[in-house]
Amino acid sequence: MKYVGRFKEGFFHGRGMLFDYRGNKEYHGTFRDGKKDGRGDLFEEVDGQWTRTYRGEFVRDKQHGFGVAYYAEGHVFVGRFEDNLKAGVGVYSYPNGDRFEGMFFNNHPDGKGSYYTPQADGTEVGSHSLWQTGRQIKELETPFIPEKVDMPDPDGDNAVLSAILKSTDAELLDEKEEADVRKDRYVCG
Repeated sequence: MKYVGRFKEGFFHGRGMLFDYRGNKEYHGTFRDGKKDGRGDLFEEVDGQWTRTYRGEFVRDKQHGFGVAYYAEGHVFVGRFEDNLKAGVGVYSYPNGDRFEGMFFNNHPDGKGSYYTPQADGTEVGSHSLWQTGRQIKELETPFIPEKVDMPDPDGDNAVLSAILKSTDAELLDEKEEADVRKDRYVCG
């Protein structure tokens, strides 16, 4: 593992980047006392390519708070996480355009939620249900509508969502310095 960034009392602290032993970036964001803490991006190898798999908030090395998770084959989750699990309000989008909007707990739909399917004419059909641990238990007549307090942007100006989605790729290093990291010129940790 290679680390480039700020330290405090011997721990990663402040903005920094972690690289694997081959020089592939695994994390870019903020640290506190040696752990991912604050906003950041996770990168993993997916189908032979390094790609961003999560952008959002961390607490003590775990996805915790609001974030966007990118899964295989184009699945995307935008919502809240607790201890690396989907928890609270979220939207899970499928590659075919379907999406689930609702409450999650322990990575599963849990509580009220609506499932939408796009139609060829540009409209969409929705079904509204009560869920428990990922299983539909009762159909509802009204769609899931999150409370304002559930949204990542309680002020209505999308500042929090924009900050999460906004590129954090303004690198700490220029291209030459990052190339040096990949050549083992900076090795910490």
